[in-house]
Amino acid sequence: SWSAARMQESGELLMDAIAAYTHSSLSELSMRDMSSVTWSLASLRIHHEDLLNDVIKQAVARPGDVSSVDLTNIAWSLAELAIEAGPLVEAVSADVVGRRLADLGPQELGYWLWAFTRTGVDSAELLGAISRDAAIRASDLGVQEIVSLLSSLARQATDASEARHRLLVTLADEISCRAMELGAQQMAMVVFALCKLGESSSSAVAAVLRAANNKLNTFVPADLANLAWTFAQSGTEAGGANL
Repeated sequence: SWSAARMQESGELLMDAIAAYTHSSLSELSMRDMSSVTWSLASLRIHHEDLLNDVIKQAVARPGDVSSVDLTNIAWSLAELAIEAGPLVEAVSADVVGRRLADLGPQELGYWLWAFTRTGVDSAELLGAISRDAAIRASDLGVQEIVSLLSSLARQATDASEARHRLLVTLADEISCRAMELGAQQMAMVVFALCKLGESSSSAVAAVLRAANNKLNTFVPADLANLAWTFAQSGTEAGGANL
């Protein structure tokens, strides 16, 4: 633990130095450089609000230089550190909805949904666009992409908008049809997300429980333990009993 603490301390000192250099050189850096630094800071849970606020200003001032990946990294970083990102989110939402939605993968869309929720910005327009886009692309999404979007919705379970409900229905329908494609960890994530979203008695949860029972012989003990714990925590008594 001493070694881990020293490594953490050294990492923070290094990131402090990098953040200071980045802050003094923003005009010379690309948005990819800035987004990489913000992502690193958030991953290490290091708050440099002055730097992050200046990155927001740069992103708002230079929208044409910001790629979809950069936007996603910055949004995730600000949400992870719970830093107010209203100006950035509001400035780029129309851009994302209007020009970049098709370029964003489901995981990136999920990060944006979470960032909007975590930073307290009204995401109705973006969520509505994502819902429509996901409905169109649903059959082309991989199961992990569907799981990622469901997990993102679960993070903002208090959002009762019609757009969120439409997206939830679309994703749940896909889960019902493709439950046998899910691995053990994905099953646990889906059940947890759906139950958190108030869908514990839905056909999607039932489909996952049936798939879990059908695939029991393919699971290792750790998978079974994780599934049993998830079912118990989520109140899915039938699934827990069968396991």
